Amino acid sequence: METSPGPSVPPKALGVASADAVTASVRDLGAPRAAGTAHSAAGKRGGSSGEAEAGRRFTLVALARSAVALTGVLATARYAGAIPLGMGPAPASAATSPVPDPMARGGASSTGAPAPAPASQIPAPRSVASSGDAVPSSGLLRLRTASQSGSPLKYSSGDPQRPGLCGEIVTALLRADPDLRLDGVEQRVPLRRVELMLGRREIDVFFCLLDAEHRSPLMRYLPVPLYRVRHVLAMRADDPRVPRNWDELRAFARTEPLLVQQGTKLAGTLREADVRHVESARTDRDAMEMLVRGRATAVYGQDLGLRQAQRGTELERLVRIGPTVFQEDVQYAVVSRGVSAPVVARLTERLRQLAVSGELARLAERYR
Repeated sequence: METSPGPSVPPKALGVASADAVTASVRDLGAPRAAGTAHSAAGKRGGSSGEAEAGRRFTLVALARSAVALTGVLATARYAGAIPLGMGPAPASAATSPVPDPMARGGASSTGAPAPAPASQIPAPRSVASSGDAVPSSGLLRLRTASQSGSPLKYSSGDPQRPGLCGEIVTALLRADPDLRLDGVEQRVPLRRVELMLGRREIDVFFCLLDAEHRSPLMRYLPVPLYRVRHVLAMRADDPRVPRNWDELRAFARTEPLLVQQGTKLAGTLREADVRHVESARTDRDAMEMLVRGRATAVYGQDLGLRQAQRGTELERLVRIGPTVFQEDVQYAVVSRGVSAPVVARLTERLRQLAVSGELARLAERYR
């Protein structure tokens, strides 16, 4: 990333009054009192009264200058990233909760977990006046990124009509911010490697990731939902069975464990729900081909990924995706913890604009 933590910014630009301004204010406020005191004491102490008052005024000015200097140091440190700004994972109202106790839930919901906040309710980045951070809304900005391998839904699907949802989001973001440069989009790496690169600050930003507890120390989630994914079950078209809730899914998997793609959050969801499963498929396409060959009875996956793997192949005829939604998750953009607050604010604002305009929803709908 070719940006510095932050240039030296005058205190006034950070929302802090200058020392001269405060000094002038103190002098103005103290002048009437000083004049009145000097006049009333003139007959009693003569010149000594004026000297004492001048000393008091000098002390007030010195204290004011010291306070302003300290405030300026704190504000500058905050701007440079030395003091955390608290822009961590997405707010609880926008994040998908972990799978509740299946026994307490009683069954899968038709709508899944609570929906993210509507685009109109996504907060805009804090203003300079309220936060003290100079937000670079324009100007050349270069960030390092990567693409996820093994996920045709997200990147490089090979379908010119649907080249990858996250790749299309990146393209839309670059249109919204012509001065933004994202280097490394052509670099395709496995999901686990993406996490390590973010943690080591080898890349600055990535699109798209689910909110997961183990990722929080490595990265920050931008608070704009990119799109939702639904957990569903894929089975052979000639298999009439349809598990309709967690209890039925758990009973089904006791004798025939579900097949899950390796290295995804799906396995964690099934562990929490006490559903037997195996992680032996590298991709959604591999999972469904194993299903067709009889090496598995059902595949637990995300609706968009499974449909993308089916599209334009025999799998559309041989595999059906069940109607039950066992859980919903939200995909977010993330940045490494080395990215400065002004850059976080700029990216958040551009994504918020795409959400409010309906562009993010339009892109996601093309892949359903």
